[in-house]
Amino acid sequence: MHLEFNKSFQIIFIFIIFSILANETLSIDPNFEACMPRNCGNGPNISYPFWITNLHESYCGQPNFEVTCNGGNPVVAIFDDDYVIEEIFYANNSFLLANSMVYDFENTCPIPLHNFSIEGTPYNYSPSYVDLFFFCNCSTYPIKDPTYRLDYASNATNLSFAVFHKEVLKHENYSIDSCNSWVNAPVETGVIKKLLEMNFTDALRRGFVLQWSEDYCSDCKRSGGNCGSINNKFTCFCSNKQHSKTCDDGKRSKP
Repeated sequence: MHLEFNKSFQIIFIFIIFSILANETLSIDPNFEACMPRNCGNGPNISYPFWITNLHESYCGQPNFEVTCNGGNPVVAIFDDDYVIEEIFYANNSFLLANSMVYDFENTCPIPLHNFSIEGTPYNYSPSYVDLFFFCNCSTYPIKDPTYRLDYASNATNLSFAVFHKEVLKHENYSIDSCNSWVNAPVETGVIKKLLEMNFTDALRRGFVLQWSEDYCSDCKRSGGNCGSINNKFTCFCSNKQHSKTCDDGKRSKP
C-alpha cells in the first residue's frame, strides 16, 4: 500500500512538473523569439537597433536601421550607396562600415560614386575620422604631389587624384574648378601616417565608424530581454511579455 502511494505521488509530481514546463513554453512571447540576434553568414550578429530583412520582423529594430544580406555580408544602405557592416560595438552604440565597392576585388579603381553625408540619417560621426577627397578628370595636378595619384583613373589629358583636407589645395592656389567632379569618403584616421603609407583602396577598406543615440537597449538586454520598437517607441521583448524598458520593469535614470 505504501509503495503504491509513493508511485502514485511520483506520477502526480512528474505530471505537475511537465504541466508547468509546458505552460512556460507556450507562454513565451513570440516577439521575444522573433528578435533574437541573427547574422548573414559573415560579419557580426545583428540585433536592435538593426534588423535583417527576411530574417527579423521589422519591429525588431528601428526603421532606418534595416540591413540586407548580400553575398553573406550584412549591408546597410545610406542614400544611394551600400556599405558593408564589418563590426558592431553595441556597448558604445557604434559600428564599423566600408563602402561595398571595396569588396569588389575585380574593381581595381573603386572610387566612390557619390559624396557621403549623414544628414537626415540617425547616425553621427565618431571623433576619429577624416574625409578623403577624390578629384576626377582634372586638367592639372596640384604643384605638390597629391596624397594619392589615381594613375589608373587618369590619362594624358584627364588627371585624377585624392587628398586629405581639400583646404590644402587652396593654399597651393589650386582651383578645383579644373576638375570635372569631386567626391568625399570618410575613413578612420587611426594614425594618418599609416594611411599615407597605404594605397587609397586600402584606406577605404579600413572603413569608418558611425554612432547612434543611446536608449534603453543595454538595460533591456541585461534583464534578459530582446530589444525592439512598436510605433517607433522602444520596447523590451521578454520571454513572458513586452515591457517598456526592462524585463523586471526597473527604472533607469538617464544622466
